[in-house]
Amino acid sequence: MYGYLEVNGAELNYDCTELDSYFFPTIDRLDALFRREWFVPYFIGFASYLLQTLELSGYIGRLSFGRVHNEGLIEKAISGVNGKQFHYTRYGLNGNELTDGPIENLVEELLAIGGRINPTLQRIEFSFGKEV
Repeated sequence: MYGYLEVNGAELNYDCTELDSYFFPTIDRLDALFRREWFVPYFIGFASYLLQTLELSGYIGRLSFGRVHNEGLIEKAISGVNGKQFHYTRYGLNGNELTDGPIENLVEELLAIGGRINPTLQRIEFSFGKEV
């Protein structure tokens, strides 16, 4: 994990700008991590574990994710409105269109477990802990 940690008293905020693993890259980047059936559940399990650990830590704060293996999760707000919500799109440094589906699935799952889009930071963000 690459990111920025800020601790101020009982508040802890971690902005994970990039999450990588030893599973990537492989020789064939197109068939690498993103096409594996376990990619999204693996990341969701890791994020859930981090959130659970932070919840039990006694801190309050925020955990956010920006990129996974050079693929942005939330980037570039589209001008105009899709229904009543702004529409967001993303681009990847890999230049790999085959990553769009898995990353979209990952974003949907992160939102389903309580994440929210932070358009300013272009991150998916979670809150944890309880103020006393």
